[in-house]
Amino acid sequence: MSYLLDTDIVSAFNKQTLSAKLVHWLQKNEEKSFISLVSIAEMRHGLAGASAAHQAGLAQRMADTEARFTESFIPLDLAVLTRWKFFLQELKSINRTMTCEDSLLAATCLTHGCIMATNNLRHFEPAAQFGLKVENPLA
Repeated sequence: MSYLLDTDIVSAFNKQTLSAKLVHWLQKNEEKSFISLVSIAEMRHGLAGASAAHQAGLAQRMADTEARFTESFIPLDLAVLTRWKFFLQELKSINRTMTCEDSLLAATCLTHGCIMATNNLRHFEPAAQFGLKVENPLA
């Protein structure tokens, strides 16, 4: 069993103080945890909007996180993007939507058989009936 870390979990690594629950979960699961390049792009975009006073420290913590997980990045390849398009069609058939980023993360999990590790369980509820499994590392 492997995990895809949602952007909210990856962002938690960039806080000055880490949750004890997240530290414990990560110690147990880091070797089988992956990050989508979607999350990296979201974080880099967020950095641009951070206050000038916090940008340098946040940029360093983000660089550390990227370096720590560089071997664990999952790219958006043709298999994921194809699954994503079918997933969007499945959501439409039940009159549900998800953000672009969350739907890409869900499609990545569905393609690679990963569990979505997120504190935003509600964001991924629409994908559950299509086989997405979700776990909250902060619970």
